[in-house]
Amino acid sequence: MKIAFVGPPASGKTTLALTVTAQLKLQYNAEIAPEFARTYILQNGGIQDAFEQYLILRKQKQMEDILASRHDIVVCDSATFLCYIYARRLVDYLSDRYLNVLELIHRESLANYYNLVFYLDAESTHQINDNVRIHTAGQLAGLGTAIRGFMDAEGIKYFILKGNLQERTDSALRLINQKLDERQCFQSVA
Repeated sequence: MKIAFVGPPASGKTTLALTVTAQLKLQYNAEIAPEFARTYILQNGGIQDAFEQYLILRKQKQMEDILASRHDIVVCDSATFLCYIYARRLVDYLSDRYLNVLELIHRESLANYYNLVFYLDAESTHQINDNVRIHTAGQLAGLGTAIRGFMDAEGIKYFILKGNLQERTDSALRLINQKLDERQCFQSVA
């Protein structure tokens, strides 16, 4: 099972993913797939074009696939389809070259299937600049709208998590356990 937490920067994805993974590890063979974009930005600086988003997508997908082959549950504090959303925001003009890259990112990001997707709104309503995330409050809101709009347009089912860390954790774990129970019932019948 692969689970993704999505939302704009400063929505608490990483904190919640780590917390949920720690709880899941108490009962299941679970592991976290950290967001590769953060590592990439720290090593290479800010992302400048869509090609970099494609590289990030490939590395994220590779990491998730390796973890999925070794663990029953993989918790991702990002989803590969976020690379497409960020790449769209980087492209000022859509030359054939960029259209081809965007189509490639779009196709490959959706091929990476998640059993559960959780959306988190930004917790911060002010500007963020931590050398990885550099966004104004307006950009955070715009990213949240873009992420939800993309998931709606693509028919990606997602659950919105609200509240403090404990409330979000409890809600996520309840839905994960429900999904695991459904899968176990289906496997027992088959």
